Amino acid sequence: MLPLLKHLRDLLNPLPLLLYHNSQKPVGQVTFKRPTKDGIDFEAQLPAIDEAGAQWEVRVRFDDGSRETLRYYERPRLRVGDEVHLEDGRLLRD
Repeated sequence: MLPLLKHLRDLLNPLPLLLYHNSQKPVGQVTFKRPTKDGIDFEAQLPAIDEAGAQWEVRVRFDDGSRETLRYYERPRLRVGDEVHLEDGRLLRD
């Protein structure tokens, strides 16, 4: 089995590292090391993130025409077209 794994390692390195297993959303790449009886070590490369943890941006256009961009550390529970209001720096659905 180890010769097959070595062959696959040579064929597949480097592989894209995917966000949510979505082939349209690569976020880095992974390189497999030489297989051993204990398993296969790997090295992953991820891009630097400018702002620690901030990964979701929500752009809002208010009724008065003003616009604001808010950043969230977790995926917000909002959808395009939701009517919202701003309260204590957070968007809430109306």
